[in-house]
Amino acid sequence: MRMKTHHGLRTALLCVALAVAGCQTVPKHEAPAGAVLASLPIRTSDTLRIHYLDVGSGMCHVIQCPGADGTVIVDDCGSTDTTHAMGKDEARSFIQDVIKGHPLKVVLTHKDADHVNWIPYVLDTLPSGTSLEQVWAAGDYATYPPDVKTWIRDANKDWGANVRIDGFASSPPLRSGWDNDLQPVPELSCGTAESYVLTVNSGSGSNASSLMLRLAYGGRSAILPGDATGAAQNEAIENTTGHADMLVTDLLEMSHHGAASAGSNSEAWAKATRPKYLLASAGVRYGHPRCESVDHYLDAENARVLAAGKHWLDCGKTQGSERREIENAVYTTGTQGTLVGDIVYSGSGVASVALYCGPDGDPCP
Repeated sequence: MRMKTHHGLRTALLCVALAVAGCQTVPKHEAPAGAVLASLPIRTSDTLRIHYLDVGSGMCHVIQCPGADGTVIVDDCGSTDTTHAMGKDEARSFIQDVIKGHPLKVVLTHKDADHVNWIPYVLDTLPSGTSLEQVWAAGDYATYPPDVKTWIRDANKDWGANVRIDGFASSPPLRSGWDNDLQPVPELSCGTAESYVLTVNSGSGSNASSLMLRLAYGGRSAILPGDATGAAQNEAIENTTGHADMLVTDLLEMSHHGAASAGSNSEAWAKATRPKYLLASAGVRYGHPRCESVDHYLDAENARVLAAGKHWLDCGKTQGSERREIENAVYTTGTQGTLVGDIVYSGSGVASVALYCGPDGDPCP
């Protein structure tokens, strides 16, 4: 049996049983807000490390690139609800510490507040030895929140960052479906790892415009799709016609926090990507990830989601939510806390992949 399910009835009965003490909403994981993952192995220069920060209902990735200069990429950073999650002060402290003394690049997948509203705060200054080299963003500059527009403008004017976003000064446009002909994007290079844009500005609406980022290193890969809808995912599939192996990945973050709306996390996308580790940045609101989205990946033809130790998965349904006891490598920030993916490559053979879970940063079950 793939999983056991525990529905809302169990929660209700538990509340009755504990009525004498009062029934309260309990955090889905035990990590104190902003907790440092103390048990994480020390990162070496041959490791591509991706931090999927537990920022609640939002998304914030900090990517430590392999190589001598230790380039860091911040891919989105925002939240609209930090219940039981890291607050923006903790996020700022963490990010400022990680970027200190290293080249920095910023990718904004699209304009939505839960992806970008923390950027002006967590990157209000650059620590000693840090240079901001690139700011790439999907959509049109004019549509971004005012403080984010100001930050982008000042990043270019005061810090000398190269800005690539439609509608900004002399920035060349990112045409609909742009993928750099499936070649690595030099401006977004991640140390000795390669960065690809699978598609950007596909379809109408901010989610469909999401810049879908792929990182490749040592024969392994990770995909960060933002809030990509079915239109964007289909564009990525079309772009890789004849190169379908580019979409098959080791670490896949579910698009749009695991939503099933507008075709996100479709059966076609699950079949195309066949991840080994399936992740979701999701808080306690909105019922993300959706159970049906998770099932698309687990039930996909030739699915590769790894077997794992028993752990809990909280997912949303049309009415209410469900807590499942699963034995598959599916993890969410809302349940497990901050997630950290490592791709380690010694220079020969194929890289190894490991995933660590909050609250302490131990290997995920």
